Amino acid sequence: MRKENVTIKPSLTLPEKISMTKFLFSSYFTTPEGYGDNTFSYTPYLKELSEITAFFTYCVEGLTFEPLSESPEESTNNAESGIESIYDAVKDDTELMASYENVHSPDSRYPLLTAQLMDIRKDVEDMVDFEKKLLLSKQRDALSELLDTLKNKINDIDVSGLDINEFFRAVGMPENKEV
Repeated sequence: MRKENVTIKPSLTLPEKISMTKFLFSSYFTTPEGYGDNTFSYTPYLKELSEITAFFTYCVEGLTFEPLSESPEESTNNAESGIESIYDAVKDDTELMASYENVHSPDSRYPLLTAQLMDIRKDVEDMVDFEKKLLLSKQRDALSELLDTLKNKINDIDVSGLDINEFFRAVGMPENKEV
């Protein structure tokens, strides 16, 4: 990471707010490797990592993150982008983390940015709550569809040729038990 005249933006533009909101929301639902595109894991434990990464991506100017290797294909830490992890680069930098903490403190020197970040956080929470409900609804719909299919298959069974006596001879007679 290179630092050149690092400054915190006093506020975010609307496109920056939208991008940051989408970035944070997407961190709550990840696709586990090897499970396909329609499988999601709920990953709230990535919240802090994502918030710090988003802050230094959208709210701070003057930071440049280094390529991990000559070619992105060779990188292992962040293969998708080929750059060093923003979180890993800033978490041990006391000056940068102090600026992050300052923006999030009640007596912040950046009241407009702090208010915007609180709004973004609320929007992300609403979006995550909505998505969780949507995913649960889809699961219930899939279960209802399965039960309807089973009900239709049972209704399609022709019992007119069923000989109940033959059935009991094959599986055994029920025992009469007194309770």
